[in-house]
Formats: sequence, structure tokens, C-alpha cells
Amino acid sequence: MWFKNLQLFVSDNRWTLNAAEFEERLQASTLQPVSGLQWSSEGWLSPRGDAQLVFGQDRQLLFAYGEEKKLLPGPVIRDQVASRAQTFEQVKGFAPSRKHLRELKEQVTTELLPRAFGQRKVTRAWIDPERGLLAIDAASVGTAESLLALLGRTVEGNGFAPLGCEPSVGAQMTQWLASGEAPEPFALDDECELVSPQAQRPAVRYARHSLDLPEIRTHLSAGKFVQRLRLSWRDQLRFTLDDQMQVKRVQVEESASDSEADSDPDAAFAADFMLMCSTLGPMIDDLRRVLNAGAE
Repeated sequence: MWFKNLQLFVSDNRWTLNAAEFEERLQASTLQPVSGLQWSSEGWLSPRGDAQLVFGQDRQLLFAYGEEKKLLPGPVIRDQVASRAQTFEQVKGFAPSRKHLRELKEQVTTELLPRAFGQRKVTRAWIDPERGLLAIDAASVGTAESLLALLGRTVEGNGFAPLGCEPSVGAQMTQWLASGEAPEPFALDDECELVSPQAQRPAVRYARHSLDLPEIRTHLSAGKFVQRLRLSWRDQLRFTLDDQMQVKRVQVEESASDSEADSDPDAAFAADFMLMCSTLGPMIDDLRRVLNAGAE
């Protein structure tokens, strides 16, 4: 249930849709299976695998974005093209030109595409209306941007934008590492990645290390800056923050994730979701405060 990654967006516009109203909007753009000559499709799915597109609890909203893409392996296409090129040469007495090979590839792709299998990817997202916050459980910016674009077409005027800050996240993390401490209630953990401002951007990474090593200070003195930094928050969460303000590899400490067992799956899901919201929400508040972060 807990999000493992956080792509964060904020809005100054007050979100007014309740779960039922949001569900009605999403119904117009549900994910449809790819068919025929389609390569891909996108749309909304249930975040729980049932018929409900929006799960709402205490005004917190959970929903899911789906992508389906057809898988057509390159070796299959190349084998088909090679076979047809060989047949062409046997019949004509000379090898096909590059232009003809491109045409054969297009022909093979068109013939195989309707029979290709679709692979589905589901990305969950959470809206906290009081905070004007949209958090997307995605490791890549591209997936988050695709979700945000579809949300913009589904609910016009939502106004969500990426977080930005000044000085940059990388500059502030570099300062934290150089001083040996992060602003409370955060603390330095055991991983960092340093990069050089040079064109080739040589990097050095420390994992499962104390971050007060003298050699780390040497790298910082030589001009390297922090690209990724592992942090802890109030002994409840550990995560990696990068210089693009992406939160990744969120790890929940046992004391923060413990919840009473419930024989009712619906009640258990609701309790887990609210525990996640009540933990991640304040952490994001603290992160925005120490970084002086707002909408770009």
C-alpha cells in the first residue's frame, strides 16, 4: 500500500471534488486495451483492482493511472525481415536496398502488431486537498508527467505544478553534507552520490557508509556536489532525495507501519491508506519547509 517513490506536485487552487465527483470525471477516460494497429493506450484504473476508480477516506483521494503498451520484440522483427530479404535475393538475384529493407520492416511490424500482447503498467497517485498536494508513486519523471497531463485533460483547472526551490535542492543538500547534519527533523543516513560540475560529470557513490568520512569532505572541497542523499525523518521514514526533488526508495520503519490486524480487507486497506497519508503528509510538509519549496 505504501508509496515507494514520490513525485511531488502542488497547486494553489483549492481542490473541490469529492471522491464521487472525481470518480465521475475519471469514468470518461478509463484505460482501454490496445487493439489493432495501436502501440499504446492510457487511462484511469482502480487503485485497488476492483471497479472503483477513486478510493476516498477523510477527503484523501487515491486513484491510479494505467498504461498499456504492445510488446513486439526486436529480434522477432529482425528475423522476419532477414527471412523476407533472403527470399527477395533468391528471386531477384540481388540484395534488397536499404530503402527496401526499411519498407520490409514497416510491413512486418504492421502485420505482427495486431497479434502482439499488451503489457500493462499501473501507477498510483494520492491527492491531499488540504495541502494542495499531488503525490505520484513513480520512479520516472516521464510517467508522472504523463499522469499529470491526463489529469489536466480530465479535470481542467487543477493547476498542479512541480515543486521548486531556491537555492537548488542539490546546493542545499551539499551544504547539509558539508556541515555534517541535515535540518531537523531530518538526519543524514548512510548513502550519498556526489558528482562533478564538469561536462562528463564523474560521480562517486557511498552506500552503507557513515557520511562523516574525511574523503567525502575532500570531494566536496574539490567542487563536487550532492546529487542524491539518503535521509531519515523522525525515526519513522528513510528515503533518498535527489537534486530534482524526487523522493525515492521510501522505507517505513516498523514502528511507523505497525497497524492492528483487521479481518475486514476493506477496513484494513482504509487504515493502511490513512496511516500512509498521516505519515507522508507531515514529512512532505517538513521537507518543503526546510527547502523553502513551492510551486515552480
